[in-house]
Amino acid sequence: KHLYFLEAVTLNGKLTSLGEELSKFPLDPSFSKALMLGYFIMKKFDDRKILSDVLKLVSILSTENIWMNVLKSDSRGQESLSSLKRKYRDSEGDHFGLVSVYDDWYSEKQTSNYKELNHGVSSTICRTEHSQ
Repeated sequence: KHLYFLEAVTLNGKLTSLGEELSKFPLDPSFSKALMLGYFIMKKFDDRKILSDVLKLVSILSTENIWMNVLKSDSRGQESLSSLKRKYRDSEGDHFGLVSVYDDWYSEKQTSNYKELNHGVSSTICRTEHSQ
């Protein structure tokens, strides 16, 4: 059903030309299609930021949870992490918030704010940076 929804297979289960292209990516087919759509939208609107944001999002979603695990007994750590997550809530949706986390993490690596953000974000985001 999922591959049919993505238009990667026909009702009979035969691979479509889009399905063939999606299979060339070493990713979940949904992420492959998101990258392809991001590329075509970037070309249509001549806006590289679109593809950049899709790449960040696919990278983040392809990894484990980006937030640090904090022990339930660490109330100060729990509150700090909750506060950080609230900061990145986006009315447009979770995906926009995740891209904002990455953008802030990347731009603040050299600033004093980096320590606070890095404390709440796991090393997963470092792997995200290297996958782009």
